[in-house]
Amino acid sequence: MPLYVVEAIQTFRHKYVIECKELEHAFDTVASNEASEFSQMHLGEQVVTGREITYEEFDRMCKSLETVGDGTTYQPESGSPWMGRKSIHTVVYPAEEAEVTKVSDGYVSV
Repeated sequence: MPLYVVEAIQTFRHKYVIECKELEHAFDTVASNEASEFSQMHLGEQVVTGREITYEEFDRMCKSLETVGDGTTYQPESGSPWMGRKSIHTVVYPAEEAEVTKVSDGYVSV
């Protein structure tokens, strides 16, 4: 079955309560990460891109995360490269469900 990498962005609304002389000072306080968050709400996840990759490309992605993150100097990407191919999610389609047998508390493909 083909392998795809999908990139998405999760959006949160954060709320801060700040006591200061002007609204602009409150904006600056939040922008400089000086204020503690009052509350947050998850607004969803937006898929931004996707493409087919090979298993070799996936292995290189894991290796890259182990050594240098995503290569940026600002905030490296984090992940679970030690999981390797176990971190690949496989979609089970209805026609394939008949091939899955229940074994104790887990499922095993037959």
